[in-house]
Amino acid sequence: MALELKAKGNEAYKKKELDEAISLYTQAIELDGTNVVFFTNRAAAYYEKGDQEKCREDCLKAIEVGIENRCDYSLLAKAYQRIATSYEKEENYAKAIEFYNKSLVEQRVPDVQKEKNCGNHHVLIVRYVTVY
Repeated sequence: MALELKAKGNEAYKKKELDEAISLYTQAIELDGTNVVFFTNRAAAYYEKGDQEKCREDCLKAIEVGIENRCDYSLLAKAYQRIATSYEKEENYAKAIEFYNKSLVEQRVPDVQKEKNCGNHHVLIVRYVTVY
């Protein structure tokens, strides 16, 4: 049942029905609070709504649940990456760099590594050096 709710949440998310997606992911979490993906998906919906604080709260909960349940490290890396992008969105580059690096410690996810080497993460470092 929880996986069905997640699938419906994914469909709502794709349609940009973010409140509906959040509601469906929340219902999935209530049924199975050990699935990291439910938290990171809801975090993505909060991110798209512009609620970066709730996005980070869900990602931190995903990390906590993931560590407790020995989930795949790539899921932890994804949660750290999403926290980083939420800070980047707020132009808090120091925090963004901190969480991109935490993501890379968990696993060298190709997307983060690419950003670090030649994309947004590199720009963040330049901005970080320039600003600070």
